[in-house]
Amino acid sequence: MKDAAKIDKWESEQNMRPMKTKPLKLGGEQLMLGTGCLNHLATLRGKRAFIVIGGGSMERAGIVSQAQEYLSQAGMESTVFKGVEPDPTFSTVKAGAKVMRDYGPDWIIAIGGGSVMDAAKSMWVLYEHSEITTLDQLKPPNTIPPLRKKAKFVCIPSTSGSASEVSRSIVITDDISHNKCGIGDMEMMPDVAICDPAVTASMPKHLTAETGMDALTHAIESWVSRRPNYISDTLARQAALDIVEWLPVAYRDGADMKAREMMLDASTAAGLAFTNSSLGIVHSMAHVIGSRFGISHGLGDAVILPYVIRFNCRNPQAKERYEVLARDMGGESLEEIVSELQIKLDIPSCLKEIIDDREQYLQMIPQMSREALLDGCTRTNPLVPSAEQFEELFRQAFLGSDYQAPEKKLKLVCYSSLGYPTMEKSLEMVDKYIEAGADTLELDIPSPDPYFESDVIARHMAAAFENCHDYDKYFEAIQEIRNKYPRVAVQLALYENTMERIGIDKVVAFCKKAGIDAMIYVGSERPDFQDKLLEGGIRLAAFVRYHMPEEEIETAKQTNGLVYLQAKPTYNNNVRPGYEALSDCVAYLRQRGILQEIYCGVGVYTPEDVRMIREAQADGVYIGSVLLEMEDDVEQIQAFIRSMKAETHESQ
Repeated sequence: MKDAAKIDKWESEQNMRPMKTKPLKLGGEQLMLGTGCLNHLATLRGKRAFIVIGGGSMERAGIVSQAQEYLSQAGMESTVFKGVEPDPTFSTVKAGAKVMRDYGPDWIIAIGGGSVMDAAKSMWVLYEHSEITTLDQLKPPNTIPPLRKKAKFVCIPSTSGSASEVSRSIVITDDISHNKCGIGDMEMMPDVAICDPAVTASMPKHLTAETGMDALTHAIESWVSRRPNYISDTLARQAALDIVEWLPVAYRDGADMKAREMMLDASTAAGLAFTNSSLGIVHSMAHVIGSRFGISHGLGDAVILPYVIRFNCRNPQAKERYEVLARDMGGESLEEIVSELQIKLDIPSCLKEIIDDREQYLQMIPQMSREALLDGCTRTNPLVPSAEQFEELFRQAFLGSDYQAPEKKLKLVCYSSLGYPTMEKSLEMVDKYIEAGADTLELDIPSPDPYFESDVIARHMAAAFENCHDYDKYFEAIQEIRNKYPRVAVQLALYENTMERIGIDKVVAFCKKAGIDAMIYVGSERPDFQDKLLEGGIRLAAFVRYHMPEEEIETAKQTNGLVYLQAKPTYNNNVRPGYEALSDCVAYLRQRGILQEIYCGVGVYTPEDVRMIREAQADGVYIGSVLLEMEDDVEQIQAFIRSMKAETHESQ
């Protein structure tokens, strides 16, 4: 793709920086802990309280009547909105907000598990802002407008798991797509959290186990998050230790109030931790599984957690932190400790034990992987998976001990200059690429100043840009490719100056709509663009030149995308002493802790080059300029791609 003589110009233009530090928030105004603290409701000041509950268990347990009595002592009248379902839909949120507007409360009180608390938070937003009528208006890049002009918010958890009582986050299900939409904003932090273990005492065994494993997942994912801090680490560590000790006790004997109190306190601590550090891909996968197969969130977390721990151990820092936590728990392997806990809690070891339709699940893996990649929790996982790695994780979690790892093959990436010589011709050429065996497409949207490209690519870009200035046409072409070839991976190559013309919000929205999660980003003047792409779930590649400068290695270690390693030295034969061969370079990057996929490009012209890259144990290879130099000789292009494809795996 790139001109070797221009490589040195990109020394400072790296595609990933350490994640931004964000302000901490440890709950709302008041956090009440301990048996009997439900009576804190009697101290609130107001006129009307709107209580939100689920299916009625809190009524049967007498909790709702107790709450209303305390509110009466505070001089407040109250009403109850009943019927929030597991995985609440936006239609339920709208229905509750309408009743809320008619009633006019100055306190909103959620009594229940995570679904109830999340639904009530969403109702609160719509109650305060009647102009919000769709779920899309709540999703990023939108932010939650200021609240508390009409009412304040109280959470009273009935489970020890979701920690929504101290969380800025909600998960609401889209009525049409049935996708779970995770939304986080500190504006939605509850003002008061009342954590009375007596409220959790009526939980049945299976719910105790599943919500407890959700809390453990919160603690463990916070512990290895890519956005950690001293406070979140302290809370996450202690929460994990207490959950492993007390969850089996609460599971065996739900009447053990000491165990109930320890679990509720630990769940709340884990919530405070992840609210200030974020989560990881256990949650990304569980969100998708829940949307597609109706599996409760806690159960999904419980089954998936050991598989993700094993995957994340590829990251040395995460592996070390898992080992520290395991030693604190009296063991050596955190994966084994979690697996043993699953047995104690009667949690299935793999998803096939709880999902009946094997064929449907396996067919949906590519789509589920794309959805998991776009989940907000993915970007703070210690190791951000590629789409292919997500697919393997979904298979492992489903098949369990029956899983067999596929043969590793080098992925062939073919570059297309969209719009050259015309949009129609470039789309036809994409068809020929895929027919000949391309695994991945690198698609560019032409830049008015492609300063980093080889002469041949720059000429093609200039011609494409002259033919078509309408960026919507390029988006339509890419969407057509995605619709036609949903199983073919796509990487976008975009210049910063092109994104300035299009608008970064439009770029992010399109990538989400088209299911594109990978980008080669060229430019360094707009770090805010990179931030928005990362927040939108886009994986940005990090470029490493052949001589492997230290700053580029450090950037590559932090990237959430693949590592683009120069396949051959530049014209001046600039190499790192002792690492003259490409295999030496790949091994050195692995030794330095780079666990992301490594793709090699620049100067790849022959099947022998592909064999060299495969034997170097890289993951992918780029071919670009050489394809464009063949112009429209379809037979020659396809024969060339096939010859390159033949070297991506060993001959049998």
